[in-house]
Amino acid sequence: MVCWKSLYSFQIRRFFRLYPLHFLILFGFLSLEILKYVEETYLNIGTFKDAFTVNSFDAFIYNLFLLQNFFVDELTWNFPSWSISAEFYTYAVFGIFIVLTRNYATLRLLIYAAVVLFFGYIIWVNGFGTDTVKGPSRCFYSFFIGCLVYQVYQRFNQEIELHTSLLSSLFIIASIISVSTIGHFKQITILLPFLFAVTIFVIVSTNGSSRIYKILENKYLVYLGTISYGVYIIHAFVWGVLTRVLRFVFDFPTEVTQDGGITIIIENKFMGDIISVIGVLIVILLAGFSHHFIEKPLNQYAKRIL
Repeated sequence: MVCWKSLYSFQIRRFFRLYPLHFLILFGFLSLEILKYVEETYLNIGTFKDAFTVNSFDAFIYNLFLLQNFFVDELTWNFPSWSISAEFYTYAVFGIFIVLTRNYATLRLLIYAAVVLFFGYIIWVNGFGTDTVKGPSRCFYSFFIGCLVYQVYQRFNQEIELHTSLLSSLFIIASIISVSTIGHFKQITILLPFLFAVTIFVIVSTNGSSRIYKILENKYLVYLGTISYGVYIIHAFVWGVLTRVLRFVFDFPTEVTQDGGITIIIENKFMGDIISVIGVLIVILLAGFSHHFIEKPLNQYAKRIL
């Protein structure tokens, strides 16, 4: 039965799912920032961004409590975690809606629609970014589109069954193309969450014996999906370490990017591909290690204490 106790259980599980790895990688970035400070202060090695400027103490505290996307406009420390900050509190709001409307399915649907329209308008006015307004708006908007589509699926899943993979394949291809070309058509970014949600709806409405299901059920794809949270949280740290190794150990040239960061210049394309493959493999290996030895044990611990 849905109640306040179940909401508490839900949030605890989400906390143990998201926070431990976030905490670990945050302190990994702290070690990199300390190393940068030592290089600047004691080794006289110049950097493009002084230590503890963008990655400040205040930003660290906000990151520590998963509040960075509500109080810090720029991306700091482990920058992909901006979305984890927004998502964690979106889960809480979603849970509150579920408890308050547990006996009013139509009201719940109207609330979902109102949330989508409200934050969709904010995004339409301000854009699809990651600052303290755009980031949470983007998260609420996308999350509750998913809630709406799930409600539709619950209502019609017994009546709709697609027996061919064609429609699912077309939507998957459309989603991939939209992600690949969105930089050229930024004005339609607001439609992407709808496209992704409908794509998922079409896939789950397709007969389980279809070819698309057999492809998506491939054990390697399933495993990549299983460790995807680790891939997302770890990848920036891995590339940060690799950048430092290439710059200071192998003496690769660098240039400053528009946002004040650095990029490694690799003139040999074959060498660049090799380094990219190595980086991706390291990310996947670390994400797999994290899943088996950090995330799963802590998730099991959360279940035991609940």
